Parts: sequence; structure tokens; C-alpha cells
Amino acid sequence: MQLASGASHTLYIPTIGGGVLAWGANQAGQCGIGSFTNPLLSGVRVEDSTGLILTGAVAVAVGSQHSLILRNDGRVFSAGTNGYGQLGLGTNVAGTNRFTAVPGLTNIRAVVAGDDFSLARDTNGQAWAWGYNGFGQLGNASTNVFQALALPTGGTNRFVLLAAGAQHAAGLGTDGRLYTWGRGNYGQLGLGPVLRTNVPTAITLGSLLGTNQVIQIGAGLSQTFFLTTAGEVWAFG
Repeated sequence: MQLASGASHTLYIPTIGGGVLAWGANQAGQCGIGSFTNPLLSGVRVEDSTGLILTGAVAVAVGSQHSLILRNDGRVFSAGTNGYGQLGLGTNVAGTNRFTAVPGLTNIRAVVAGDDFSLARDTNGQAWAWGYNGFGQLGNASTNVFQALALPTGGTNRFVLLAAGAQHAAGLGTDGRLYTWGRGNYGQLGLGPVLRTNVPTAITLGSLLGTNQVIQIGAGLSQTFFLTTAGEVWAFG
């Protein structure tokens, strides 16, 4: 099973590879049930763009008023508002109350969502981003992006993990280093007084970790967390 909660709605996969239940706020269609019934007080099965029950779900991610589903065929589906491009469906789609395939994405292994932006990672470790970029949280452009674009990774480095906060993001690189980008007004980037950066920037952790390594990462509203091989959880923000 897998569960993801946003500002006021939740997606739940009871059985990996099956359907998805959604409940909570649905004023923008973010629950993806084919209507704007709001609120949903109990779980309702989500639909694909043809009105059929969506199946094959292996992961879910939830933003403020949008949602993402990763299917077992490596495709990503989105629903909700698209005012900043967070659905990845292009500029001519204001939003949708059914889960619709994000074009240009194949062989995806993971999805995460911030308030109004989305990230995905493919089987090669390439990260993709789309949506609101007012604080550089996409890590790949200076304006909002309505279709998925690849993040610059620097040489052969790729990502093995991604996490998204409200307006910042983090990634664990194949080089073992922790990278952050986006808004840093509360120190959530771990880069000292840096208030924002629009490219993935490595955090200096060597003196803190010693021989230990980062093995898991997470992000809250304006916080970043990581777990080490020593079983320690570190946080900043």
C-alpha cells in the first residue's frame, strides 16, 4: 500500500498495481474522480481520461491542488489545477478532474510533488520537473514550465532519490551527495544564508557525517530531512 497527503486531500493505493482511492478537498478536481464534488468525505476510486477506473498504480504524490499517479508501465498521470503547469499537460489545459497522462515521460520510477510543482525520476536517474518556478524549485528554468523538462545534473551524475517541500526540492545524487534547490528562506536548502537557487546545489556534509552516508531523504513545508547509514536523522529548515 501507499499513501500521500497534500494540503487538504489524500490519495491511497490499497494494493500496489491496483486502483487508487481519493478523498478530501476536490474543488479543483485534484482527487481525479471525474467530478468536482467537494469535499469527498470517504474514498472514491479515481478515473483516467476516458472515464474508466485507473489501475496499475504503484506510487502517488500530492501537491496543494494537484495530484500525480505513477503506473506500472512507467507513465505518469496528473489531475487537478494547472494554473502554473503543475500537471505537465501544456498551456492549453486549465485543469482536469480525471487523471491524464503527462506527455514526454516514459520509464519513470518515482514521482514527488510540491505545492504547485512536480518532479519525476526515470530509470536512468534523470530527474524531470514542471510547474511553478518562482523560487527556482524546478532546477531547470527561470519561468513556469507547463511541460516536463529535464534537470541539469552535471556530467554523469544522476539522482537516486527525490523529495519536494512546498517551494523547494532535494535529491540524492549517484555520487552520494545531497543536492537542494528552490526557496531557502527558512534554511531549508542547507546552504547557509542562500535564499534561493535555481540549480541543484550540493550541500557540504562531509565533516558532519564522517564515513556515514545518506540513504533516505524527505521534505516538509520548509524543512529537509535525511537518514544516514548510522541510523541518524538530520534536519534543517
